[in-house]
Amino acid sequence: MIGTLNVTPARLEEFAHERGFQTFGSAAVDAFHGIEPIDAAGANDVTFCRFDDERGANWLRRISAGAVFVLPHVAEQAFAWRPAFCIACEIPRMALAEFLIQFWQAPSSPR
Repeated sequence: MIGTLNVTPARLEEFAHERGFQTFGSAAVDAFHGIEPIDAAGANDVTFCRFDDERGANWLRRISAGAVFVLPHVAEQAFAWRPAFCIACEIPRMALAEFLIQFWQAPSSPR
C-alpha cells in the first residue's frame, strides 16, 4: 500500500458532522486503516455505495466494511441490513474522496 490511513471512528464521525452528513450506528473498531471497494472492504476499511436500487441493496446486505458512505434515503435501511457505521451523503463517492484528501498520508520521500 502506498501511504497510510489511521482514523478513529470518532474522527470519522466528526468529519461527517462537519459536513452536515447524518450518521447511523457506530464502528466496532479502534481505527480505520484502508479504503477498499465495497465487495472487498473489511472491518477496518471505509467504502462507499452509490446505488439505491436492488444492486445497491445486494451490496449493502453483504458488506463487511466498518464504515460506508451511502445515499441519505438508504442509510437507515443499510444500517439495519448490516450494522456498519453508515454516513448519509448526497454523493458518496465525492464524500469518500474528501475523506481521503483530509486523512490519507502519503509516504515520506526517501532522502
